[in-house]
Order: sequence, then C-alpha cells, then structure tokens
Amino acid sequence: MPVTERRRPAWLRRVALAALAVIVASCAVLLLVAAVTSTLGRLPQGARWGMVTVAALSHGAIYTSLALLFGRSLMRGRTPLVTILAAQVHALSPRISAYTRRVTVIWTLFGVMQVLGSVLLLALAPLRVWSIFVNGLDLPLVLLLFVSEYAYRRLRYPPEETASLAETIRVTRSRVLR
Repeated sequence: MPVTERRRPAWLRRVALAALAVIVASCAVLLLVAAVTSTLGRLPQGARWGMVTVAALSHGAIYTSLALLFGRSLMRGRTPLVTILAAQVHALSPRISAYTRRVTVIWTLFGVMQVLGSVLLLALAPLRVWSIFVNGLDLPLVLLLFVSEYAYRRLRYPPEETASLAETIRVTRSRVLR
C-alpha cells in the first residue's frame, strides 16, 4: 500500500506564518531597541532617568490594568473575561467554558509576571537589559501568547467546539463597528 502524504491543515500553516512574523518583528524591534538603548549612555543623567520613569510607569500601568481586568473577572460569581468574549462568537460547551477560564487565568498571570519581571530587572539588571525587556520584548511576548494559545486550542479541541480565527475576527469587527 503506497504511503500517502498527509496534508497539513490550513490553520497550522497560518499559525506557523504568524509565529514566523512574530520572530521577524521581534528581531526588528530588538535591533531598534538596541540602537535606542545604546544612546541612553550618551544622554544627560536627568534625561535618561526621565525616559526610564515614563517607560516604567506606562509599562507598569498597562500590565497592572491587564491583570486587574482579567483577574477581577475570575472572582466568585463573575464570568471570566475570555469566556464572555468567546461566548459572543460561538456557543460554549462546558469543556470550552472551563478552558476559557484557564485562559483568563493565564492572561492574569501574564500581566502580573510582566510587572514583576520589569520591577526585578529594573532593580537588579543593567538598564539596557530592562529596556530591552520593556521596550523590545513587550509586543513579541503578547503576540507569542496569542499565537501559542491559538495553536494549543486548535490542536486540543475539535473545530466544531471552537470558533475559527476568521469567525472571531468577523464577529469582533461587527461588534466594534456597530
């Protein structure tokens, strides 16, 4: 019996392309941040710490808000935020509802870890390392979490239990543009 080559699903190709895009974008951002941080040493001390303060406060505010937004929805008697968002796109089975709760926990922990990582690096690491984390790895880490969650969901759950990426975008777009 001849061996037939199994074709990879289209969503897997999209995830691989998205991961490649994240890697390329990350490299570009890291090069930009490296160029910017190399000039930090040439700035007057006051200007340097002013830039650091603004970056630290904005990074901390964004991720603290993210952690609170997702985390508050996990409190007793509330519906997890990712569950609310997923239910607007697709009818949820109990199994998917439990999964969306775990994803909400992951986003909460992601926000907390971003803030803790920033604080620890600012306190213990060279300023350039902290700057690369806050300014260069910020968006790539968010994109990596999105792509990883999407890939896991597609591998773990059958398509009829979850919404496709196209369906999610279509429903989100229609709700935003109302």
